[in-house]
Amino acid sequence: MARLSLYLALATFAVIGLALGTGIYSLLRHEPTFYRIQMAKAEPKSIEKAKEFASECIEFIAAVGTEKEWFAQFKEENINCFFAEESSQKGKPEKILPDFLQSPRIALENDRLRFAFRLGSGKLSTVVSADLKLWLAKDEPNVMAIQISSLKAGAIPVSLVSIFDRLLDQARQNGIDANWYRYKGNPVVVIRFQADQARPTMLFQALEVEKGSITIRGKNLEINRTAAASTAN
Repeated sequence: MARLSLYLALATFAVIGLALGTGIYSLLRHEPTFYRIQMAKAEPKSIEKAKEFASECIEFIAAVGTEKEWFAQFKEENINCFFAEESSQKGKPEKILPDFLQSPRIALENDRLRFAFRLGSGKLSTVVSADLKLWLAKDEPNVMAIQISSLKAGAIPVSLVSIFDRLLDQARQNGIDANWYRYKGNPVVVIRFQADQARPTMLFQALEVEKGSITIRGKNLEINRTAAASTAN
């Protein structure tokens, strides 16, 4: 009788363990709706749109350093086409994104950016997704805030602290002043551009996330100072 009870207990634990394992696996394999939609889109001119986005980025960077005022509007479809083309370049030296960032996609909504990518391969892979809100600080120039509303592996929430610490350490090593804090329970990353310069050369004036696009506006302070000095003389 005692042996039968032991077998029943072991069988019960095995069933529970199997159920939990199956449930966790199902949660990890979950894909956000926006990610499935973006992955299903087949762009007939994917390469052209990817090149368009790359050219826009190059022109934008050049304008920041040479124009009195600069402006850029990046389209969701062009960004995702660029991501798709980048994913096809795995292992090649010209690839920009790290290889672990497989099939990344974004969805731009009013005041929100959603980002996801596949981590791992085959049946052991999962989709890591994040909901982000971006804005420029009102009281400090050249300060961008990024609020992370959620970060998940499949449908399972992921701890953010260790991930942020690693990302911010990497950012600081590349000369970016970045820190994070909590606002209404959500982590917020604060990025300060040209924080080490007594006289910044640029000023961000607008950052707008709308349905299908993201817009950035600003001006070159150095060029404007030179123009003002020439006018005064």
